[in-house]
Amino acid sequence: CDQGKGMDEITLMRIFDRYYQNDGAMAGYGIGLGLVKRYCDRHGILLHVSSRQGEGTCVKLEFKKGEK
Repeated sequence: CDQGKGMDEITLMRIFDRYYQNDGAMAGYGIGLGLVKRYCDRHGILLHVSSRQGEGTCVKLEFKKGEK
């Protein structure tokens, strides 16, 4: 979790879209979170993101317990 500027609901819905950047002034290509989401989906890791403008963003990964 951070205490940054946070995101509105529209931005939050798009953060995993490939090449999406909310702030064009920032360095990067907008592919990082899309790759993270794809990896998590492939390996059964649940990804929870919550954010509030002016309060920050929190990202949680939920791993499955070992299967035998």
